Amino acid sequence: MLSYLAASLPLTVSAEARLIALQCALRASAPGLAVIHAGLLRAMRLAHSPAPWSELEQARWLCLLPDYLALQRPGGVAVRLLDAAVHYQEPARRDRLHAADWALRVTAQPELRALPAEVRLTALTLTAYHSSGTGWCTSVETDRLLRTCALDRSRLAAALDLLVAVKAIATWTVDPTTEDLHWEAPPGSAFPAHDVS
Repeated sequence: MLSYLAASLPLTVSAEARLIALQCALRASAPGLAVIHAGLLRAMRLAHSPAPWSELEQARWLCLLPDYLALQRPGGVAVRLLDAAVHYQEPARRDRLHAADWALRVTAQPELRALPAEVRLTALTLTAYHSSGTGWCTSVETDRLLRTCALDRSRLAAALDLLVAVKAIATWTVDPTTEDLHWEAPPGSAFPAHDVS
């Protein structure tokens, strides 16, 4: 799902909007309707900002459903996803709901929850790209990570350094030949392995 969003959202869409888009895409029903309740927005640390929703509307990725909101609890947001491709994404809806909850748990961990959205999105992306067959030292193409997180190289480096500082990852380096990013989680890391990439 992260790869799908990297391809379907413009690079100008912020990390906050990408985190919301991920939850909307994973929680959407077959006709593309998603309701994001106020409690979920609070858990995402995005409850009070209309800006990410405006970005997604301007990108023509979703439209807000204000009439539908009258039937919901205050503070929630109802949307219709405009990209028909989201309805054909794997896995099935039940599995996508599990992935949505997993993504929320990853970004709400104590060491991450107070960090900026772009750092939380980077941590989520690294965790999603983790391959359980290779131990915790793993890699991803730097350009792929930059596109998924909508970061330039300097902001990615700053996000990775912050993840090292809070002990979410132990080390990171970029291979000068392949330009792949390699990272390693600290011993005893609680980040769960799950694939929403």
